[in-house]
Amino acid sequence: MARYRRIKNRFTPIPKEILKEFKLLSINELLAKEVELKEELKQLKSKSFGKNSEYKKIREDHWQLHKTLINKIKINLEKDFPEHKNSLIRGIFGTNKKIETERTVVKDRLSHIILDHLCGRNDLFYKSIDHFGASQMISHFERTGLDINFIRLKEKGPGSHWSYEIKGEYAEKIFSPTYCLSKNELDEYRHLYKKNEEQSHKDLLDKNRIGIIQSLLSIYPSLIKSSKQRKKNTRLAMYDRESREIGSDIGRHIRKTTPNPFACPYCSETTDHTNSHVDHINPISNGGLSVKNNMVLVCSGCNLKKKDHPLWVFCKRSKLSYESVAERLFKLGKWV
Repeated sequence: MARYRRIKNRFTPIPKEILKEFKLLSINELLAKEVELKEELKQLKSKSFGKNSEYKKIREDHWQLHKTLINKIKINLEKDFPEHKNSLIRGIFGTNKKIETERTVVKDRLSHIILDHLCGRNDLFYKSIDHFGASQMISHFERTGLDINFIRLKEKGPGSHWSYEIKGEYAEKIFSPTYCLSKNELDEYRHLYKKNEEQSHKDLLDKNRIGIIQSLLSIYPSLIKSSKQRKKNTRLAMYDRESREIGSDIGRHIRKTTPNPFACPYCSETTDHTNSHVDHINPISNGGLSVKNNMVLVCSGCNLKKKDHPLWVFCKRSKLSYESVAERLFKLGKWV
């Protein structure tokens, strides 16, 4: 039975600053932003992938002219490339077909190198040829007897291919600006090439933006969930702060009305007011209210042990009798 490997969906990573910004937005802001993102996505897709997109038209114009100029150079090269004469012996070993194929490939390679050179790419780009291509051209020109030499340079060109200095009388002829293309044709091609490169860069940025928007929309449910939780936590924090402010007034009243010293209702040990805390029997973090019936004066030791645990948990951990503690609190008029 064939096993199918699960292919993960490709996605564009969301930049940290954008993700941080979205994580701080409220629910209403996220919903408003979602509408904006979907509208932007629609416009960008129409611009990049639409039938009448600007980039598509510029690219088509550029490659149409490129094809025309390459064909024109090939026609001129054809005059200098003598036709291969088939022989019976080479036909038996299949060499005739091999030489004809080599002739076609060399002509195609050379026409592209000439156009690159004539259009001003005078760095190492037009000289950059892979090893197989260079060997093929050297072999062909040796066979045809044309004066053109390929001298390998130390530096490498784009794509890690070797760069070659192309010299010889025939090289000077075909790389001359007046070889077969007019100045107007070359100027038009340079203009379209530059325009195509600029538009290609813009299109790449647009496609990257499309990927970021799609990635953002895919995590929107988690962003909204986080925003809701953040809102809930903020409300709880506000309630906690307000509850504790109210509780401080009630706590002062409890201290005044409690004898000094007093018996701690939790551990029943006698202690002084200086060693006491006002505790919420049902903690605020558990929904307890800052009201008189839920607050009691206890010794600091018990309060520090209890922390924000429910009374039953505190009694069990401190090995106190829950029933006895509950009875003492009931006598003081507290909720248990």
